[in-house]
Amino acid sequence: MNRGAFVAVALSIVACEPRVERPFPEAREGCAIVELPSTEPTGWTMCGEGCLRLALGDGRDRLDSVVGASDGDGRTLAFIRARVDGYELRVEDLDAERTVYGARKTGGRRGCLLSVVGVEPDGAVLGFDQRSEEAGHRHVWRHTRAGTIVDSADDRVVLETSVGGGHVAVTYTRREVEVDGRVVYEAPTGWVTSLTATETGVYFVVDRRLHRWSDDGGVEALPLEGEDLATDGHDLVWRSGDALVAASVPELRPRRLRGLPDDARVGPGVVGGGHALHLELLDDGSRRLVRTRLADGRTRVITHPSPPLEFGAPLYVDDVELAVQEVAPPSFRSADRLRHGQVYGVLRLRAL
Repeated sequence: MNRGAFVAVALSIVACEPRVERPFPEAREGCAIVELPSTEPTGWTMCGEGCLRLALGDGRDRLDSVVGASDGDGRTLAFIRARVDGYELRVEDLDAERTVYGARKTGGRRGCLLSVVGVEPDGAVLGFDQRSEEAGHRHVWRHTRAGTIVDSADDRVVLETSVGGGHVAVTYTRREVEVDGRVVYEAPTGWVTSLTATETGVYFVVDRRLHRWSDDGGVEALPLEGEDLATDGHDLVWRSGDALVAASVPELRPRRLRGLPDDARVGPGVVGGGHALHLELLDDGSRRLVRTRLADGRTRVITHPSPPLEFGAPLYVDDVELAVQEVAPPSFRSADRLRHGQVYGVLRLRAL
């Protein structure tokens, strides 16, 4: 494991030419997309001891679709950065300190759109959408660190997706679950409200009831209730009533980790390195980032290194570091081109 990710200088991006087997499909008129050289820096800077920040340059940029993943041995971050002259997509291997894929779209978002469908420690699933007044079409790539790209096409809008364990799980209408391009479940009633993919199967929630799909067992409804599933492929964590619950997969013997606060809303979390990481939105408007140890439920509240900026959605956690979105506080005004709660950057913090 590379534990030297935190150094006393900003991260430098080393050269790497990915092997692209299938370039972007022929684009419609007005859609200009170019692939970026992997040597172009992305802007990681030090923000204190054990802290790295993805900076936004002149303050006129913003981050969209920021997702991350870690399994302790590999960490990947994928994001869309909107700029005044267009926007760009990047996939970064954080341990090797290099960009494994990048592309820039000029001329705004009309005509076509780059998107991040999902991310896993070994790479990302990327989307390229083309739209016109008559129709729309989506091409999807799986991009790994080896540079391999697998292409598929669709014209549907993805409502929720999960990438993990070699599977891509998707719901388009919240009435069905599709795994690796095949419909495996259609809900007779209710809605699919949470979805997470692992090597042992895909877990999802319908009307607060947990379900599991596997290659050899199909779909089964589990005698468990909850919401907001999160997993690292080894442990599954979810909200059940007023408690945070965890279980190892695929055995699924649930154990109570801790109670949830009465004065806060707890959003979806991330799991890894024997911990869960959740953002709590308190009734007084403040935010609290909480790391929970899965072995015994012990918690630690993480302090933001640069107030008045605030924590946003967690991206990943492992036994060495955690990553989280950074959002604009209420004091940000329209002159900053960011509203309260919009993504300002990404923080990587050493998990002491």
